[in-house]
Amino acid sequence: MIRPRGADLSIASGLREFRRATPQAEAVIDGDRRLTFRALDERANRFAQALLATGMVPGDRIAVLAANRLEYVEIIGGVAKAGMVLVPLNPRLTASEIAYLLDHSQARVLVTDDDGYDDAAEVLGARRDLVVFTIGGRGGRDYESAIDAANASDPWIDVAETEPFCLLYTSGTTGRPKGSLISHRSRVLTFYLGALEWGLGPGARTLARSLWRPSTTAPAWPSGTAPCSPERLALFFASGTLSTSWTH
Repeated sequence: MIRPRGADLSIASGLREFRRATPQAEAVIDGDRRLTFRALDERANRFAQALLATGMVPGDRIAVLAANRLEYVEIIGGVAKAGMVLVPLNPRLTASEIAYLLDHSQARVLVTDDDGYDDAAEVLGARRDLVVFTIGGRGGRDYESAIDAANASDPWIDVAETEPFCLLYTSGTTGRPKGSLISHRSRVLTFYLGALEWGLGPGARTLARSLWRPSTTAPAWPSGTAPCSPERLALFFASGTLSTSWTH
């Protein structure tokens, strides 16, 4: 939103700005699948509207248990546009760990893929209150069908830059995992400073090779981002089209 002091630094605002500035530029590449900034923004709008249509409200926690894939980026954008808080979960978690984090974070929605759904099946049986979207359609609400059926208009939820963008949990190696709230401003500045540090700009490509939470920390929107496997990583380097590789 535009305020007297200027525009807030928020994930949703950044996505809108890149759609306006470079609508046809590639935003995400995942194998043969590609999204322009226009398409990414529209799909983020649709997911935001799908969340709101379930009765969720700004501030609700949305957990994501999925591999590194194209949909993760639009899910992040949709959660931000709905004014909700992203809770990324590590796909390597056990069922008991998933249950603890869903309970502790007070997540009301779980977005997962087929593998994640299988991993969480035991938990989901005891959490009938949880709204579940599944990429691949293994169970719960089919993610792609929900996207297709949702309104494509931007919900324009007013979110201040100091409000939470995501809730990240520690690994819990010495006890229970602990959650850390990260604001929109904090994450946008991470993107911006990352772009300055590595000289990213129009036409640059960033490889976000994350073990489990794509683009919650990688600079996804200053340029195009490609989530990929180790095999595709080698192909990107061989092609000479890669500007930066980000791994964590």
